[in-house]
Amino acid sequence: MVKRTLSQNHLGCIIRSYRLQRGFTQAQLAETLNVSVQQIQKYECGKNEPNLERFRNLVQMLHIPPQEVLPPPRQSCQIKNEVCISLQIRGTRFERLFSE
Repeated sequence: MVKRTLSQNHLGCIIRSYRLQRGFTQAQLAETLNVSVQQIQKYECGKNEPNLERFRNLVQMLHIPPQEVLPPPRQSCQIKNEVCISLQIRGTRFERLFSE
């Protein structure tokens, strides 16, 4: 059994959603990206992730906003005399608390 991460499933949902919004079939998208229909199905199900070049082409072709597929920028918040730095990378949240 292949273990899938939340980020792969989430990316697959985004690809499928934008593909449908733009009126592409899986076959049309596959032909444009020069991959098989099965590969598009694997992307959408979260079984595979596109390589960087295909990912860039998908984002451009489907007009996916960067904030949909990139982790949020680092966030900082001031709580009393402590600062909490929070960063999320590929679905994993990292936090560090600093005292002043």
